[in-house]
Amino acid sequence: MLGLTVLLAVFASRGIAEMPPDPVALWGGSLAVQRLPDVRSDITLTTTLRSGRIVTLRLRGVSRLQENGVQRSVMTRVVESGNLGGTGFLSIEQHDAPSHLWIFLPGLARPRRLVGGNLRDSYLGSEFRYGDLVQPDPDDYRVILRGPDTLGGREAWVIETEPREATLARDTGLGRQVRWLAKDTGVELRVEQHEPGGALLKTLDNDRWMEAVNGTRWMPRERRIQNLQTGVRSTATWDAVEVGVGIDPSLFSPVKMADGSW
Repeated sequence: MLGLTVLLAVFASRGIAEMPPDPVALWGGSLAVQRLPDVRSDITLTTTLRSGRIVTLRLRGVSRLQENGVQRSVMTRVVESGNLGGTGFLSIEQHDAPSHLWIFLPGLARPRRLVGGNLRDSYLGSEFRYGDLVQPDPDDYRVILRGPDTLGGREAWVIETEPREATLARDTGLGRQVRWLAKDTGVELRVEQHEPGGALLKTLDNDRWMEAVNGTRWMPRERRIQNLQTGVRSTATWDAVEVGVGIDPSLFSPVKMADGSW
């Protein structure tokens, strides 16, 4: 995590295009520009099944950057959608330790702690996994630079990341990932997710971003993910976004997640 303040200043003044092509620095800087102080938003999550049926969930989301400026606390709750109404998710990222993850299912009437192996599980029946909601730590990965590329008319650096430990690959269900990082802002434009055995599993596209903090931080307005093996795809869109509104850190607790008072 060393040097992220310098990386942010470079992104803001000259863009990532002038950065030395150190893949670890590129990825660390990309993660940094996507960290927001605090956010409230409405989220629409749609999943198109192989049959063509579309499942739509509407959620409320809150997130807050912790005091160290790196780890995040994130909480979501389904506010509209039949049997899943009231379902909640809480992530409290930890420094040098696995994130604390919780879910709340109204039918169980109490929060349940998730374990490392749940990172590969589906989030609310979508193609997004719980692991997609947690910020990766570059120290846990081998990172190499593929080189420059153009994606959707935008210049990008392409890097490959692969878990250093087999346990992380097993828990997340993912091995090598190929990431396209925009040269101008540093944001992640696309990720190709491969199974630990090497087969390409999913593609995640993030080509709609909003400037959130004076051109130095960015938030996605839409994320699209497709399972290339099944054809199922999911899209998350963010609306009614409020940044820097001031969110009490005590809100991020299993009790608050369950009572829905937020």
